[in-house]
Amino acid sequence: MRHWLVMRLAGAVPLVVLFGLLFSIFGVSDPERLAWIASVWSSLGAVTLIGTIWATAALHPTPPSPDDEPILSAADLAIFEQHWRDAAGGAKFVETGLFLQSIEFQSANNVTIAGLAWQRFPLEGASCEKRETEPPEEPRFYLPEADPGEEWQISLAYHRCDDEQYMEEVQGWRFRALLRQDFNYDLYPLDPQEIWVRLLPLEFDKNVVLVPDLIAYDRTARASLPGLDRDLILPGWDKDGSGFAFRRRAYNTNFGITNYVGQADFPELVYTVSLKRSFLGPFVGKVIPLGVSAAMLFCMLLLGTRKAKYEGAFGFTALEVVLGAAALFFVVIFDHSALRDDLATTRPFYLEYFYFVMYVCLVLVCMNAIAFAMGKGRPILFRDNLIPKVAFWPIVLGAIGVITTVMFWWVRTTSIRTPPTG
Repeated sequence: MRHWLVMRLAGAVPLVVLFGLLFSIFGVSDPERLAWIASVWSSLGAVTLIGTIWATAALHPTPPSPDDEPILSAADLAIFEQHWRDAAGGAKFVETGLFLQSIEFQSANNVTIAGLAWQRFPLEGASCEKRETEPPEEPRFYLPEADPGEEWQISLAYHRCDDEQYMEEVQGWRFRALLRQDFNYDLYPLDPQEIWVRLLPLEFDKNVVLVPDLIAYDRTARASLPGLDRDLILPGWDKDGSGFAFRRRAYNTNFGITNYVGQADFPELVYTVSLKRSFLGPFVGKVIPLGVSAAMLFCMLLLGTRKAKYEGAFGFTALEVVLGAAALFFVVIFDHSALRDDLATTRPFYLEYFYFVMYVCLVLVCMNAIAFAMGKGRPILFRDNLIPKVAFWPIVLGAIGVITTVMFWWVRTTSIRTPPTG
């Protein structure tokens, strides 16, 4: 849907701008006024294109984890279990649940989670009285991406047994873990993210498969946020969905275990939390300062004149323009560097191209000021530097519009993160 909308917006907006421009210049004969009308309409068209693509990206974010097998109902789970029994007989399914009470981003790739996890086991002939007097010493699952240092904490929260109705025991564990995950920031600040918690059985070589304990949740649709505390606070993020899924894994080793079960196409239980970044924060903190810097640069360009009656009051010398551009450059480069340090990504991301456009504009304005002061170039001297003045905003906003269209249409990112490999 997003690809379809962006494709049509990229073609429709220029046509609307063209018709509006033709309508506005009807009866206008002054070349300077015509140039400014064309500049305004072109700039408005670029702003409209950028804004509508942003709105489209917010309404239709990239779907998370396209390779996962979501489990949304008991019917989905029954189908999965039957297929896995047919593919690998003798499988043992252990119902496992998760409830997250805290999520906190520690850095660009580290996230701390805390909550409760539980598992159901059949009694298999043992009495509840005997089982409750012999509590488990350790959980029968682990989180493979959890940092084994001080951030990994787990302790027994409860141990219940029922030998009348369900003939099972339930073990609940309270845990806190630091997970290191590869988030994709290519579309920052319009980048939806997904936190995933992989759950593996301790007996991972004996065809033990963890399955979600769906009956423990009132609702299992992703929009109802199963397994997520409603009061969970995530500054700068909006909760978009959560739920369980299976992720097929293939390992390139048998871990030294003969006849290892699970080396190829083994289903791992994954609990995912989908998040949408709040656009207001990056817009106020990053986009608006860039816009103000561009406006100040335009003012320096606009005030440059060779007319004697204005030159003394408003005119900037070439040296003053270069010094002003240098001051803006340091402001922009420091903000850019801080943003890259925060995201810790090795690839250029969407908002970063805004900074690249700003760098090019700073260089071009300085070159224009020098050429204008030296009286070089008829296009620059035409009507007191009119062409660079009317072309500034169409070039800046047009470049951002092209970048936005390319990033959200032509690139067509198919996954918001790179799934871990075995």
